[in-house]
Amino acid sequence: NTNPKSLEQVEYIDSQIQTAIIKNKEEVDKTIRYIQSSIIEDAISAIKYSKKVTIFARGFSEHISNEMTIKLQLLNKYTEEHKDPNIIRIKSKTFTKDDLVIFISLNGETEELVEAAEYCKNLNVKTICLTTNKEGRLYELCDIILLGFKSDKNYLPEYEVRSRLPLQVLSRILLDAYVIRNDQNS
Repeated sequence: NTNPKSLEQVEYIDSQIQTAIIKNKEEVDKTIRYIQSSIIEDAISAIKYSKKVTIFARGFSEHISNEMTIKLQLLNKYTEEHKDPNIIRIKSKTFTKDDLVIFISLNGETEELVEAAEYCKNLNVKTICLTTNKEGRLYELCDIILLGFKSDKNYLPEYEVRSRLPLQVLSRILLDAYVIRNDQNS
């Protein structure tokens, strides 16, 4: 025997759902507004002219890294991804100027990613960063920055599981643009 929800409860839940919808729309809209075509062009060139692309990500950003890796491989670009902190630290010391490293990090402060970016900078290795934090160390260390908008609203504040939607949007636009540019140059 369950109590039917009152009209006020239903309206409150509906308004909360609307808030969630608006939050996601805002993240997508603002991320798209942040994008500059010249930065996308720089990123496309960096991918195109690298001999190898390595993507580093941790946590929920690994899903985006995996998708980018598979798509670049399908486009016949030699690409590998790493998410293990120890492997990230070791691999980052072995890059050459022919390599490109893509960092995917919501907050731009993940310690092993920052360390890897420092090694890349010292080795003059080209880097791209997909992030939502202009104050993050990765933002300062990387050559090409694709910046997304992160909402302040977090529905699970006790965990670091914020939405990666802005990073997903950035990666999809970058990969779509890469395909378009490579089709034109075929």
